[in-house]
Amino acid sequence: MNDRIQEIRERLEAASPGPWTIYEYSDYRGYEVHKYPIGYKSAITGWGKVLQTKEDASLIANAPTDISYLLSEVERLQTALEFYADEKTYETNVVDQWGPVTKIDFDSGERARTNLSHLKG
Repeated sequence: MNDRIQEIRERLEAASPGPWTIYEYSDYRGYEVHKYPIGYKSAITGWGKVLQTKEDASLIANAPTDISYLLSEVERLQTALEFYADEKTYETNVVDQWGPVTKIDFDSGERARTNLSHLKG
């Protein structure tokens, strides 16, 4: 894992644990993001520091779970790519009676297809 991803993971782990939620003021002042359950000292955006749009609040409230998901995806894809980047994957077994075979011959792109299918949902 590269240093930038590790720094992001550390900031995520140091933040208040989720779930976070959106609090809408009844007087139309805007929105705050709170740790759940909402109560004393639960505001993430700070007392009186109101977000003007629900979309901004939604982005912030969902950041911990979204970032966690994206970091997991990066890690999963990095692991899959390491298989194809490893020079040993391409070493030939010349002892096999059926001819030269490499690990890549056995895989036939299966790891790549599996990981790509996760991305497509």
